[in-house]
Amino acid sequence: MEDSASPPPIPAGTPVDAASEATGHVLPSAPPPPALPPAYAGEPTAAVQVPPPYMPPQPMSGPPQMPGTAYAPQPAQLGPPGVGIAGFVMVLVGLFVPLVGLVGFILSWVGYAQAKREGRPQGLALAGTIIGAVATILGVLFIILILAISVGGN
Repeated sequence: MEDSASPPPIPAGTPVDAASEATGHVLPSAPPPPALPPAYAGEPTAAVQVPPPYMPPQPMSGPPQMPGTAYAPQPAQLGPPGVGIAGFVMVLVGLFVPLVGLVGFILSWVGYAQAKREGRPQGLALAGTIIGAVATILGVLFIILILAISVGGN
C-alpha cells in the first residue's frame, strides 16, 4: 500500500539539494530569463544579428578615388612674406626708437607689395606700413620739436 502522505514525484530537471531530496520538497525554481528588448521596425524578431569578426584596417595607398579621376595635391598654404613680418617688428620697435620706424615702414611697404603680387596674406605688412607711416611722421615731428627747443633756448 502506498502512503497517502508521500510527496509528489520530482519532475526531471528540477533543482534539488540533499535536504529537499530527503524530505521530498522541491526547491523554488529560478525566475524565467528577462524578455528580449523589442526589435526595431523592419527587423525580424526571431533573428539575432551577430557583428562581423574584427578585421584590422588595411593600409591605404592614398585618398579614395572615383574611377577615372586622378588625385591632384593641393598647393601649400603660404604665409605672409618674411619682409612684411620684419617690417612690422621694426615698426613696433620704431614706436620707441624714432628712426627705426622709418626702416620698418620701408620694409613693410616692400613686404606689402610682395604679398599683393604673390597673392599671399597682406595683413602684417599692411599694418606695418600704416603704423610705420604714423611712427615716421611722429618721429620727424619729435626731432623738429627737439631741434626747435634747442635752437630757441640759445
